[in-house]
This record gives sequence, structure tokens and C-alpha cells, in this order.
Amino acid sequence: MSRLPLIEPEALPPYMKAIHDATPEENWLGRHFARAFAPAEDLVQAYQGFYHPWHTGGAGVLPPRLKELIRLRIATLN
Repeated sequence: MSRLPLIEPEALPPYMKAIHDATPEENWLGRHFARAFAPAEDLVQAYQGFYHPWHTGGAGVLPPRLKELIRLRIATLN
């Protein structure tokens, strides 16, 4: 049971509606993410602006091999 009020898909702001509609219907978490965070759309945009380039290996970030070596080192330390 969600403790955050879920906004109906028809009432989502355009950015969050695009996320909701692009997520496959069987992905419950992805679809409800857009509904739960709709009141904080600017927070989601800022987070994705930071996270997406690092996660996808965009220009000017660490190469995938180095990121994996860092993950392995962190796992070893943990």
C-alpha cells in the first residue's frame, strides 16, 4: 500500500505522463513512480539530468569498464 497519494494518469504533468506512458504496463514500479513523484516533477528532472548521463555512459563520463572496476572495488570493500 502506497503512503504517497498516487495521481491519476490523466492528471499527470506532461513530463511525468511521458515517463508513465513509456513504461511497459507490466512494470508496476516504473508506472507508479511517475504517479507518486508527479508533485515533485522538478526533482525528478534534476535527478534524471544528473543520473542518466552517468548511467548510460554519455560523453565526458567514466568509460563502462572503469565504472565496473569501481563497482567491483566497492563490493570488495563492503
